[in-house]
Amino acid sequence: MAQINPYIHFNGNAEDAFTFYKSIFGGEFAMVSRFKDFSNPEHPISERDANRIMHIALPIANSPWGSYFGMFRDKYGIEWMVDFDPIRNG
Repeated sequence: MAQINPYIHFNGNAEDAFTFYKSIFGGEFAMVSRFKDFSNPEHPISERDANRIMHIALPIANSPWGSYFGMFRDKYGIEWMVDFDPIRNG
């Protein structure tokens, strides 16, 4: 199955956004990395930013029964266009 890996930038609310996406799409986070996980003495992370999300992955379940297209704007103002065809992308 084809896989998409969108990279989306948030202004400090990625965790809230991905918790919302998880409630919509289901699944579990495959990875959650915070800025504090990458801190070092040469590049200190501020206490304000330490718990912010640097990388997060939420695999979305298969849709094997047909071709789908949808558009929406989520509550964070991110506009999504999603197209999936298991025959074309398989």
